[in-house]
Amino acid sequence: MGISDVTPGGHHERRGTPARMRRAARPVLAGACVLGLLAVSACGLNGGRPRGQAVGQSGFGNADAPAGNGNSVIFLHHSTGNVIWEGGVADAVNSLNNANGTQIAIKEQNYPYKPHAWSNDPYDYWNLWVNHSGSNRLQEQPTLEQIAADFDVIVWKDCYTTAGMVANDGSPRADSDAKTLANYKLQYNALKAKMNSMPERKFIVWTTPPKANGDTNAEAAKLTTQFVSWVKKDWDVPGDNIFLWDYNALAMEGSTDGLFPRSGYSVSDTDSHPSKETAKAAAPRMAQRIFDVVAGKGDSTAITG
Repeated sequence: MGISDVTPGGHHERRGTPARMRRAARPVLAGACVLGLLAVSACGLNGGRPRGQAVGQSGFGNADAPAGNGNSVIFLHHSTGNVIWEGGVADAVNSLNNANGTQIAIKEQNYPYKPHAWSNDPYDYWNLWVNHSGSNRLQEQPTLEQIAADFDVIVWKDCYTTAGMVANDGSPRADSDAKTLANYKLQYNALKAKMNSMPERKFIVWTTPPKANGDTNAEAAKLTTQFVSWVKKDWDVPGDNIFLWDYNALAMEGSTDGLFPRSGYSVSDTDSHPSKETAKAAAPRMAQRIFDVVAGKGDSTAITG
């Protein structure tokens, strides 16, 4: 998540609005033509609401790169995604376009945004995209059908708050915002079915960003490791329209215990946002993963990009 997900005192606002707002949707055109990609991350101006003239069913479509040619991409995010985006994703996509003669156009957008709570955990996506659909919006947020009408590739991610997991309570429910492994599995399975129902679109899902060691505890870190492992080994399958970008693996490179990210990964031991150095290293990997998926090589190339 981005800076706007943190209160002035440095604490993350799980269900509140951002303390500081950053910019809203910004399109980046790469190459002579345009490829549109969808991904989810950082905080924006006006609570992240789309600015300017509404385009398409979602309201933040790319007029220069309409869906239909496989080249329209959007990145949905809050603040962690914004940090990685600002590490140079757009420049890396442009470089790949120039080197390969491709025409990828990528646009980023805060999602969900005000008046929705500033939260993009598994429950939120389930509520926005499964519990609500078609033209039935939740708190003014475009549904997945409306977003998919405007983009060919949709990239989305959970916030590191997803890593604040707790033990199962014995009553798993998709309609619960309790951060348990059992609930996450139900929510992700429902989201998978929803995405699979749109075979003409491709989806890239980040593996969960970890929390810094001073921002979590060993039990929550173990549960997060179990969730990421399940997503990679069981939830994700070859041959469909869903692909992973294994951000968690990149974040955990150099970890000494396999539970907490390496020193220097995050802004500090108590602020789980990735550092600028991490962003600069991760941005070209994200761009490469997008390029591979768009090129039809998502199942035959590294999920770390």
